[in-house]
Amino acid sequence: VVFTEGDPGSSLLLISSGLVAVQVPGAGGSSITVAIRGPGEMLGEMALFARSGRRTATAVARAATRFLELDSASFESLRTARPEIDDLFLRILAERSASLTWRLAESGELDPTVRLARRILDLPTGGEPGAPVPVTVEDLAGLSGISVQLVADRLYDLQQLGWIDVADGVAILDRPALTRAASLP
Repeated sequence: VVFTEGDPGSSLLLISSGLVAVQVPGAGGSSITVAIRGPGEMLGEMALFARSGRRTATAVARAATRFLELDSASFESLRTARPEIDDLFLRILAERSASLTWRLAESGELDPTVRLARRILDLPTGGEPGAPVPVTVEDLAGLSGISVQLVADRLYDLQQLGWIDVADGVAILDRPALTRAASLP
């Protein structure tokens, strides 16, 4: 666990290597993965903007992960020296909000297999093509908005087709076929 929802947040983290699942509480005490962040992405920034100064989600490393940390004082100095930083963060947060809105809309409209294929294609890689991305079935269920059992069943089906492999995570073996399954151009 990198940090837990409700922890004081006095810095943001830039992922230099590895993979992190961002989770929020679900019904019955379970955790729902709402995002997977990889190299070049940040996490924990919400605490720097929130009035409470607290973490708004739990971050769990899914692989050996290295971070660069920017504490709140350095962040404020950077914002003062470079006002365009605020525009950058506004764009990033707007893109994340739009992504969550589209995923929510998809949950009521699209076939579960299509949603799962899209979330697999969305996973950050950072490794060699075909290298497994170390996510769990639970991560994919949260990202797709479908049950763990249905994700497991669909992953098995996609593996039988030769489109993915599920050893040590999810590896895309046939990107064009998976892209067609996701109904993407």
